[in-house]
Amino acid sequence: IVLAANDSQNCDIELSSIAEILSNNFFDKAKIVEDSINNAAKFNLVLLNSTMQSQKKENHHPFFYTLSENSTKLVLKTIRRWFEGSENSIPQNRLKCKVPEWLAINAEVAIYLRLIVLGSCQKKVDIDVKSAEWIVNTSFIWAQYLASPKNDHTSIEYVLLFNTLELISSLLYTNSLKTNIWTPILSENSWLQKIHRLSLSLFCEECVPKVGEYFMISKIQSLLAAICFQVPEDILFDRTPFEESCLSLYSNNEEVQKTAYSFVKRLTNRFIIQESLKAELTPKSNTEPLDMTLPEPVVDALTHIKLKYENLSNSEILGYLLSWLVLFDHFENATFSLRSAYKTQLQNLDDPLSSLFGTLFKILEVGKKFGSPFDLLPWEFENFYIEAFNLGESPADFAFPLLAAHLYYLALRHLPSLARNWWAECRNRQLTLSVESPILLQREIDSIQQVDHSTVFENMIVKASRTTYEILAAYTIEDAKLELLIKLPSSFPLQQVRVDSGNSGGTGSGTLAGSWPAGSGGRAGVTEAKWRAWLLATGAVIMNQNATIVDALQLFRKNASLHFE
Repeated sequence: IVLAANDSQNCDIELSSIAEILSNNFFDKAKIVEDSINNAAKFNLVLLNSTMQSQKKENHHPFFYTLSENSTKLVLKTIRRWFEGSENSIPQNRLKCKVPEWLAINAEVAIYLRLIVLGSCQKKVDIDVKSAEWIVNTSFIWAQYLASPKNDHTSIEYVLLFNTLELISSLLYTNSLKTNIWTPILSENSWLQKIHRLSLSLFCEECVPKVGEYFMISKIQSLLAAICFQVPEDILFDRTPFEESCLSLYSNNEEVQKTAYSFVKRLTNRFIIQESLKAELTPKSNTEPLDMTLPEPVVDALTHIKLKYENLSNSEILGYLLSWLVLFDHFENATFSLRSAYKTQLQNLDDPLSSLFGTLFKILEVGKKFGSPFDLLPWEFENFYIEAFNLGESPADFAFPLLAAHLYYLALRHLPSLARNWWAECRNRQLTLSVESPILLQREIDSIQQVDHSTVFENMIVKASRTTYEILAAYTIEDAKLELLIKLPSSFPLQQVRVDSGNSGGTGSGTLAGSWPAGSGGRAGVTEAKWRAWLLATGAVIMNQNATIVDALQLFRKNASLHFE
């Protein structure tokens, strides 16, 4: 009758009345006899959970019927009596009881508590502070019990885990609303920190790919991923679930994959900062070489896929692409020495870029006999936000192509020398020439203009042109001036960068080459052989070592500075 009424459009008054009656009669029904609750009480609670909310939605959340504070207090008082006992009879802690009957009751109680929490947010359910505190504490006890190390959860424990996570998710939602009752309670006793730690432990245990996953586990994984996505950095760094998160990149659950990537990205950012500082602070006289290799879980993730693209599932494709995102995150903000070491390590793998580019171009439909490739011109793909990624019902429409374009952009930016070798044998170059190269050219010019010239380019003046993609650097020493001209090709970074003398060197031909008056001999104090060596070194560091233009200009400044010192 309740389920039939709940499907009706004109049942709000009837269901509200039923919920009120069930709440008022609950105290009499809920009797404990020999550590068991009678069937009438169990059935009463199931009916109550069914009648407290409508099928209608209000701001994407269930619409609740109004319950009086007295009714809510009466039900909660009865439920608490189940678990706490009377003054003369203190039962075992039934909140953590492993008996299947009590686990089932806990699971149903968790549903009711969640409905109370959400109903109070809509001001449909009145609740006092003491009851709210008990609900918060109960959610933590359940989470703590279910997060304890064990071999496998039973089926009923999974049901309780799912309902507990839904309750926790609702409490986190109420906290975001800054409600008068819930927010102060959740802030006390470090509940939020404790829940985040427990949820992170559960994520590492439950979200690593397993054999034989079924529907309930997938729903649990989605809840854990949503709860853990914004876990505070101090808790994440303390736990450091790097290896588990790399494995979870290949989960069958998209939400888990996205949360796992967010973990790896944040952990990688900290790792790169630490490694860069270590490399910079290590004395040059140190005889022991630094370990500047990619973490093993990252390399394992890159080589995880063994099948052809056509035989991969959407989750496997996403896991493969996210693995490459993780790799490129290791190049972001890394020192030149770190980037060079990573590039050398990749060269020793079995032609990784060919596999990546083959996958990317199939996603972008480049080189198909019929039809045209995915049109990237209307899209901005330089940046990628994992939380916005959504396969939805049509993964080929937007999600995968934009992620593929972003990865191709990162490959050209961070591994230009490896990409150049592949591009030399490529037949279809239109994607790079028309879409990617202009973005990368603008990025190089921007990077030159954005750095602090007084510190990065000490004793040197640098100018860059957005129209001709020329960079002119002038190193001054007393009255002499050394000028260097770098000309970026239209297909940068896949064609050779031209490095030559500026105007005062006598061979420059770009529009910037004559922008300054000639000094007294453009290579004053520098022999022809040494000057040519500097030009070759500046060009080689760009072409062969994945250096940026800023890196190359710093090398030129360093050579000039050491020479005159």
